[in-house]
Amino acid sequence: MASFGKRRPKPGPSKNEQKALRTERARLAALLKDRYPSLQRLTIQLEFLTPQKQSFDRQKRELSPDSVCDLSVPCPGCNSGSFDLAAKVQAVIVAHEALSESGGICQERAFAEAKAICGFELRCRIEALYKA
Repeated sequence: MASFGKRRPKPGPSKNEQKALRTERARLAALLKDRYPSLQRLTIQLEFLTPQKQSFDRQKRELSPDSVCDLSVPCPGCNSGSFDLAAKVQAVIVAHEALSESGGICQERAFAEAKAICGFELRCRIEALYKA
């Protein structure tokens, strides 16, 4: 007679433990000093503008060598879009620039059934201080 009992899981870390390990590895690998060893400090000033060009929010991020290098900024307009600054920061560092300005417009839909895009604009100022 066939046994239809529940199979025993293989011994080892649980899914939550595996997720925690992956998160910890990613956090350790994504420090500013690991990604960009020539930097002493990275300062990013962010200004969000509504589709009507009114100032919505301002933020300032200062990253030291031991800071987690998170270069993704969530859009405050639609809460589903984001601005990825990694490529711009990479270009600034490769060119060894001390100061750069950039911007972009969120292209996500304003809400699920909408055809119009969110339209929130991000203006950013990137200041890089290099090691001597």
